[in-house]
Amino acid sequence: MTLPSVILLVLSASTPAAAQDAMPLAYDDCLKRALEGNIAFQRAGLDVSSADGALLAAKASFDPMLTAGASTFSRTGESFSQFGEVLENTQRQNWNLGVSQYLPTGTTVNLSWDWSRFQTNYTLVDNDIEIESEEPFFQPNLNLSLSQEILQGFRMANNLGGVRRAERARDAAEARLLVQRQQTLEDVARAYWNLYHQRDLVDIAQWSVDTAKEEQRVVAARVVEGTLAASEQARVDALVVQAESALVDARIAEATARDLLLVAIGSPLGGDVALTSEPADPLPVSVDVEGAVAAAMDRNPELQALRLMEDNSALDVVMAKHNLLPQLTANATYGQNGFEEGDGGAAVSEAFSNKLPTWTLGATLTLPLLNRADRGSLQSVEASAAQMRLDRVAWERSLDQQVRAQVAQIDASRAQISLRQANLRLAEETLAAQKALQDAGRVIERDVLDAMREVENAKVLLLRARADYQVAILSLERLKGTL
Repeated sequence: MTLPSVILLVLSASTPAAAQDAMPLAYDDCLKRALEGNIAFQRAGLDVSSADGALLAAKASFDPMLTAGASTFSRTGESFSQFGEVLENTQRQNWNLGVSQYLPTGTTVNLSWDWSRFQTNYTLVDNDIEIESEEPFFQPNLNLSLSQEILQGFRMANNLGGVRRAERARDAAEARLLVQRQQTLEDVARAYWNLYHQRDLVDIAQWSVDTAKEEQRVVAARVVEGTLAASEQARVDALVVQAESALVDARIAEATARDLLLVAIGSPLGGDVALTSEPADPLPVSVDVEGAVAAAMDRNPELQALRLMEDNSALDVVMAKHNLLPQLTANATYGQNGFEEGDGGAAVSEAFSNKLPTWTLGATLTLPLLNRADRGSLQSVEASAAQMRLDRVAWERSLDQQVRAQVAQIDASRAQISLRQANLRLAEETLAAQKALQDAGRVIERDVLDAMREVENAKVLLLRARADYQVAILSLERLKGTL
């Protein structure tokens, strides 16, 4: 039996079987698990939920407010009259109910109903005479008040500033969620194919160790026979050490890659996974550069977030200019009142008969003489808006460059795969030729082993090229926002 045949037999017997308890994991299933279990993506989703709560709270400033109350009041006062010292004892009970609301138009509406019942007793201290009113008095009041902002508060967009800021925060949270989603999928995809590649490297490293040990055994036998110099033993011993060291490094890298994948998909560490998907073959045609750029300009999540921030900053400028106006508030109140002794129903009827009306009209002007606060705020938001525009323009240019570079990388990776495949075929043909020459007695075992290592190196280079192609595709899809 020839040396290469012995080596193949040894390698076949030493290849470990796959762990029975490894969790099978397909590429698509891995992406789905990531969106369900990735901590960073879950936190981004909770940010959106938090922003929803903040938006609901901001809208609450326009909710109607109901107030109700009741009170009792007792007062004893002292005065002097022609009859001498007089003590006045007043007992009052009051109930009130009101509804108020602030409207986006800058209008404050308040409707209230007050009901009072009171009775007063007088005591003439010097004469020890107590005078008590025969019947209690009833005093109902119905009041409507309106307050309207005329200048600074007439724009609904200005009055809805709190809601608008909350909506902006929610939009920003959604944009961050989309960015995190793309980043999570890319990280998981990279981790999946990196683990796939590392496991292939472990297999190749194990093959190298077994090959080096078999060569070590053969050389040791030849040195004992006297057909090889003793210096050859040191050479093969060094090769075994190098191969075993490379195998240790490959296994460490494989374990690290496995843990990174488990973390990315939100699974506990310590388990093993069996990758069931194969890398995609290169696309038969080149990627349309202009189409990829247009798709990225339309769907890239980072660019969408920057455009949102730019639009919001432009609206901030409009609102800051509006706030330069003085505050002018118009106020109006109208009330109907009743007052009767001993008959509460008559008092209520009087309150709705418009017999005792009251009303007021007025306006309040608030004008900062220098208005430096509003002018400074306008200058600040204008500068911020200009920065947002520059950030958006800079990212568009960078995105254009990144997409074009990524398309070029895909084309280069596709070409590398073709070259590496050709290199592997040549290495395999060389190995076949070396085996034939060995069978004919024209080359030694060392030449065959060197040819076998060239095949292994060609496989490593091909795996690296296929991994680079997968990463290049993933990076382009993330830039396009289509992961």
